[in-house]
Amino acid sequence: MVAKIEEAAGRALRDPAVKAALEAQGLEPAPSTPAALQALMQEDMARWSKVIKDTGARAD
Repeated sequence: MVAKIEEAAGRALRDPAVKAALEAQGLEPAPSTPAALQALMQEDMARWSKVIKDTGARAD
């Protein structure tokens, strides 16, 4: 099921009309894989966790 969704989403994001519509809204299409997204999210969590810890930032 995940593979089918990944394939369909990737195909849509490579479609010139879909890409143009997204870009017109200020979005940047970035077809990827579930594994690549997971790795990106883990990297972001590590980066922003350090920033929050180092600055003492808190949510209001």
